[in-house]
Amino acid sequence: VATGPLQGYSLTDMKPIAHSATRHTAALLGGLVVCLLTATLAHCVPPTKPISDKAFLRTQLLNACKIYRELRTPNGLYRDKLRRNAKQKSNTVSVANVGVGLISLCIEDEMKFSLTAAVKAQVLATLKLINGKTAFKPPRSKNGFFRHFFDYRNANGKSEFSTIDTSILMAGAIFAYNHFDSPEIRAEVKTLWDSIAWKDALADRKTCKLYMIMSDAGQGTGGPVK
Repeated sequence: VATGPLQGYSLTDMKPIAHSATRHTAALLGGLVVCLLTATLAHCVPPTKPISDKAFLRTQLLNACKIYRELRTPNGLYRDKLRRNAKQKSNTVSVANVGVGLISLCIEDEMKFSLTAAVKAQVLATLKLINGKTAFKPPRSKNGFFRHFFDYRNANGKSEFSTIDTSILMAGAIFAYNHFDSPEIRAEVKTLWDSIAWKDALADRKTCKLYMIMSDAGQGTGGPVK
């Protein structure tokens, strides 16, 4: 259960109202998020013949998921960018894009682009790595916020510890928590939620201003913003 501004809320409060409804909501909302974030990477070619809205949406979702398959690193993180026509892929990952990558996996499952067992295994691998349960330890501030950009091979990076990008990661994790009826996945998401001192991001209770950045020691900087 969270404290401070989130007091009274926990992941158990976020359980699906109805599993089937949540799954369809996940497909729709997740599809919109991924399509918007990947639109600049797509080259749109007018169809040779009219297609239905359902077929068009399915194609867009599949193409978006294909991009996120390419963005996924061997250890289960997600690159910040995809270099087209490049001989070597970027080694830099974005913790925010890890969150969107988790949403893309929910879409993969909902649209039956991949087998559920394989997708769940990918989600679980990502969450365990983010939670520091593998040899790879993602860079975090002392109060749990993640570095925005870092190298997926060795965790090296010089970018900020970002409250915003950590929140996007958490949003993707909660998405997976609600989409998959999996005790293992939900346990990892709860571990992630509980490992972050969310109250430290609140700069001013009266104005609801937030710190955008955390220092290594867990002190709020970079703002505050409302």
